[in-house]
Amino acid sequence: PLQTGQIEGIALGQLELTPDDLVLSAEGSNDVDPLDIDVIAFANEELDEPTYRVRRSSVGIQLSWRGSEVFGLDVRAGVQWRLPLRVDEVAQLDSKADIPAENPGLADYKLLPLFGLTASVDKRDDRFNPREGIYATLSVDTTPGRVQVTAPAFGRATARVVGLVNFGKGFGVQLEGAGGLVWSYDENLPPVEWRFRLGGTGTLRGYQLDQVGPSGTRAGT
Repeated sequence: PLQTGQIEGIALGQLELTPDDLVLSAEGSNDVDPLDIDVIAFANEELDEPTYRVRRSSVGIQLSWRGSEVFGLDVRAGVQWRLPLRVDEVAQLDSKADIPAENPGLADYKLLPLFGLTASVDKRDDRFNPREGIYATLSVDTTPGRVQVTAPAFGRATARVVGLVNFGKGFGVQLEGAGGLVWSYDENLPPVEWRFRLGGTGTLRGYQLDQVGPSGTRAGT
């Protein structure tokens, strides 16, 4: 019988692991290539929200660097094809890219090339169960400019900072702040799924997630 905190060994077929093997494996896990390249693709993803419904497919590549325990960097580039299926009239505003197609087909998909960068700083004492420290991220996504007459041309930046203070004896506090900015290269608003909305436990309690934004039949509702 095993006592609390005791490991006698794990046998899996012809493989037998002992506590010493587990320690050696954990120590050797530091020898990992800090550079990673991933190809990311998805097809026919649908975003179904109260004020819009958008279908999109995408393919891209992401380069990730994790050479430091504190600092991380992701650089990505990809191409997206999006098709608005339902967009509230007020949410459309003056964006030509958000006008739904009556009988959608392949020709109605809008090309959306995107470039992005995300930088993170993690100075928490523990990533899985942090008690003190700070964690911050900055993310920027942008199109290279107008590529089609009806294609979106915009950029978006978001930032988030989380701070943890440990008072000892199991007491502490977590402070969190976030914000963002969007801009346009052609004086039109970004697509509906790239705009900012509020609602939910972390923003406005009493409203469902992302429920506060342009909606209804007149501006301002």
